[in-house]
Amino acid sequence: MGHERWMFHDLGALVCAYGEGEAGPRGLYALHPDGRPARLVSAGERDWHCDISRDGRRAVVDTSGPLDAPGRGWQNAGQVSDVVLVDIATGARTLLARTAADRHPRHPHPVFTPDGTAVLHNHGDPSTGEVAVARVPLPREDSSR
Repeated sequence: MGHERWMFHDLGALVCAYGEGEAGPRGLYALHPDGRPARLVSAGERDWHCDISRDGRRAVVDTSGPLDAPGRGWQNAGQVSDVVLVDIATGARTLLARTAADRHPRHPHPVFTPDGTAVLHNHGDPSTGEVAVARVPLPREDSSR
């Protein structure tokens, strides 16, 4: 587990249980230093980096390979990473973007904008070495919850 991100709304952190790990289930976990048990927020065989919205309702992860490729971790990764929105309450995942992934800094490292309306991530081109910042507007949340 690693690439932790402290929560804004609660005493705890989100962490990724990497696809390369032998233990399972792999995916996005909530951990708390006050004795509450770890909770699997959303299963994922390739979760890599994560962030959490300020209100704690959404998370975002990037992946070590395409979500739809067979395998886990770096198996069949092909220098691809997906940026995925996670509903904290349900664990549901929504693909936001697909981008390249190789060595630093050419992998996504997704983060929420402070107002929570978009996700920013690195968008790198391994063939040229260029890196840009991509902005992905988020779908509006269902206000009936």
